[in-house]
Amino acid sequence: MTLNWEPREFDRAFLVSGSLSVTTSSGRRTLGYPKPVSVSADNQRDAKAKVRAMLLAREGLSEVCIVEDKLEVSV
Repeated sequence: MTLNWEPREFDRAFLVSGSLSVTTSSGRRTLGYPKPVSVSADNQRDAKAKVRAMLLAREGLSEVCIVEDKLEVSV
């Protein structure tokens, strides 16, 4: 799946909260934002995928590093 970071005409706003547990070279860590983040996406699945990608990119990690996904999406 290719993520489109730009909002499209028919995207909706979703709130994503929670965290990801990841394994890094220095051990297991938890990634997340202190408050729910608003994401523009076509559907809940895409909103969650965008936040996952943002959290991983911020740390220079990839999907294979995820041990547990506790991200939740609300409208």
